[in-house]
Amino acid sequence: MSLLPRKILITGIQGYLGSKLASKLSDRYQVCGFDIREPLVGAPDKIRVYNADRCELSEVLQQEEIDTIIHTATLYQTEESEWRKVARVNLDRSLDYLDAALRSKVKCFINTDTVLGKQVNSYALSKRQFAEWLYLTRNRMKCLNVQLEYFYGPGAGKTNFIFSMVSRLLAKEQLIPLTDGLQVRDFIHIEDVLRAYESILEHLSCMPEAYYDFHVCSKSPMKIRDLVVFLHQLTQSESQLGFGQLPRRPSDDGSCVIAQNLVPIPDWEPQISMEEGVKGLIAYAKSQN
Repeated sequence: MSLLPRKILITGIQGYLGSKLASKLSDRYQVCGFDIREPLVGAPDKIRVYNADRCELSEVLQQEEIDTIIHTATLYQTEESEWRKVARVNLDRSLDYLDAALRSKVKCFINTDTVLGKQVNSYALSKRQFAEWLYLTRNRMKCLNVQLEYFYGPGAGKTNFIFSMVSRLLAKEQLIPLTDGLQVRDFIHIEDVLRAYESILEHLSCMPEAYYDFHVCSKSPMKIRDLVVFLHQLTQSESQLGFGQLPRRPSDDGSCVIAQNLVPIPDWEPQISMEEGVKGLIAYAKSQN
């Protein structure tokens, strides 16, 4: 049975990563989407988007004859009190999607995971638990888990750390409260992330194992403090950086990648440097004002 993808369904296709993937992949594959939100105005006509609250995923998978799912749908945590809502989306709903894929005999399920350790917050815990369930299904369907580092790029939105920080620096906020910034993180440009998914799809037929765990990173981790200072310099901002004025999250220290059984992505290396990526982001942010 060939594992070369022909028809791909992207969950969370209205989100930042999902929409970018749809645009990137639609020239080579037949792509449709599944999301709780209505289709965006101006979305490509050739990409059909199904509303997750109005139809069953299993029906869509069979109707569209989907062979590959890219699961990007997720809910980020903003308040600790939202832990049940986070678990309902990232674990319960994701398990429903996984079950639908198995019942519809989908050939490959590509999960978008986080590098955060499960002890950081309920978002990280829900993502880790789903990845463990995905691993259990490896004998019934090819399962790929993609651990993404912190990605950024034009249009990422206010919840994205780099995009938000650039916007605040350009707005010349008088004081920006921050943690001590000693946490080490890896930040990767969205275009490099998209190329990583492309390479995974292109090499599916060359992956003999039933389960793979990939790590998508820039390979140039840095302290958040150093990143913020760098952004401050490039934006030529007059904002004061209030390092140490905010507490860190519990268990939020050092590098956070779950470095177990990770394999390199075939024929892929990050290409966009932090300086190049941030300069492009600054230009984009200025054009939106």
